[in-house]
Amino acid sequence: MGNRVTIKDIAREVGVSAITVSKALNGMPQVSDKMRARIIETAKKMNYNPNLSAKSLVRKEIRIACVYPEEPYEFYSYVYEGVRRAEEDMRDLKCSVRYYPFSSIDSSGEVRKCLEQVYRDGTDGVLLTGNHNYGEYTEILRRITAAGKPVLYNTICGENVPGVIGAIRLNAVLAGQIAADFHGITKSFVSPDKPWKTVIFVGNKNVSTHGDCIDGFMERAARYGIEVVGAYETNEDKNIAYYLTGKVLENTPDLNGIYISSYNALGVCKWLKEHEMQDKILTIGHDLYPALNRVMEEGTLKATLFQNQFEYGREGLKMLFEYITGTRSIEKCTKFMTPYLVTTGMLPVFPEYNVLSGRP
Repeated sequence: MGNRVTIKDIAREVGVSAITVSKALNGMPQVSDKMRARIIETAKKMNYNPNLSAKSLVRKEIRIACVYPEEPYEFYSYVYEGVRRAEEDMRDLKCSVRYYPFSSIDSSGEVRKCLEQVYRDGTDGVLLTGNHNYGEYTEILRRITAAGKPVLYNTICGENVPGVIGAIRLNAVLAGQIAADFHGITKSFVSPDKPWKTVIFVGNKNVSTHGDCIDGFMERAARYGIEVVGAYETNEDKNIAYYLTGKVLENTPDLNGIYISSYNALGVCKWLKEHEMQDKILTIGHDLYPALNRVMEEGTLKATLFQNQFEYGREGLKMLFEYITGTRSIEKCTKFMTPYLVTTGMLPVFPEYNVLSGRP
């Protein structure tokens, strides 16, 4: 065999026709998912590198619908910008994106309306960040996938209906574990022989990502002898987070730490600063964005778990495009994003997260 691997080489290796290989690699029908995955895996093992730019000249444009919330803006503006940048990178590959924004992750009925419009407009695939009310849009999602249009969840995962090929989401259990390690290590130096009490704030306990954050924290906290006095819901509202901070400290005045597993650390930090408690409570939050960076710099928030929101958008669009064009198997369409512990001194490493991305 020569240095350049061809479709015929792959066909001989798998034991099928070159036409079948071509259909599998180009996302065409009449090839079973099992055979398509086998062909794609064989192509990778043989280091087959198709010229995607050349192939794009002879295939139709790939149209992808991106459905996403505008709020919380501090998180999803970066996700949107990641999709936009990936679209720009793939423009020569004949990939185009149509954007369908809705108001917020707590909206009612808006995701269903967006998906109904996507269904009417026509698309080759959907990159979907829904809201927390999964049931309201499951039926239209089934209609889209039944029409052969793959759906990839991004950050928020709804029901796993047939045709949903995978998801990109936070490794939330790991996030909770890292947050507990942060508290546990501090405890070992500050008060190794004394009780250490913490509280967890989440957006919504029924959301799998937030539930996993709680589970990860609770599992690791036990190793350090940390007492978790409760897990409270903020409903993604910084005003609720502000109020809860006061109530928790009223009930537990000897509290040592707070883990905020959502973007509502600002409400917590505002209360702590106003009551001059910022140096008495060890706080750790999630994400990076300008306002959060400022409360880290002033010392109220001691650390955060960085998810790299840009990558949700970039990776999500590329993953869905590669599946549609037959260069990624369905087994490779799920990715758990690794959170990284960021402290104040590390903020200059992430200058892009000191400016909010613009709206479309």
